[in-house]
Amino acid sequence: MKGHRFLDHTADIKIEAWGDTLEEAFEAAGTAFYDVMLDVEKVDKRIEKKIKVSGFDIMSLLFNWIDQLILIFELDNLVFRDFKVDIEVNGEDYRLEALGFGEEYKKEKHGYKVHVKAMTYHEMEIVEEGDRVVIRYVVDI
Repeated sequence: MKGHRFLDHTADIKIEAWGDTLEEAFEAAGTAFYDVMLDVEKVDKRIEKKIKVSGFDIMSLLFNWIDQLILIFELDNLVFRDFKVDIEVNGEDYRLEALGFGEEYKKEKHGYKVHVKAMTYHEMEIVEEGDRVVIRYVVDI
């Protein structure tokens, strides 16, 4: 089972996301990013968009994943409610391919909470806790 919540942080927003697998945790981390900015429950799954990122380790893959979602929001004006993520590891090569399910952002429909300026490495962690994978990361607002 996947999900997310927001943790206390002095200046920015710290997110905790989890799933039964690494892929589910990345899916929840992506949904949580949009939940920072808008009412993600109001996002309809009208479109599917392919998203690809890579990294030199799992932390850079997470950084690049959220950074790509920021770019898609800023440049394409798209928001997503859910994802289907596939992660492949080949030595030091980490690749993520995802399908994002969402629609064009409309402030009057989705609302507006805060603007995310950037992804950070600050307090980032990816850990196995019991039978689930937990991701914690901070976005700059």
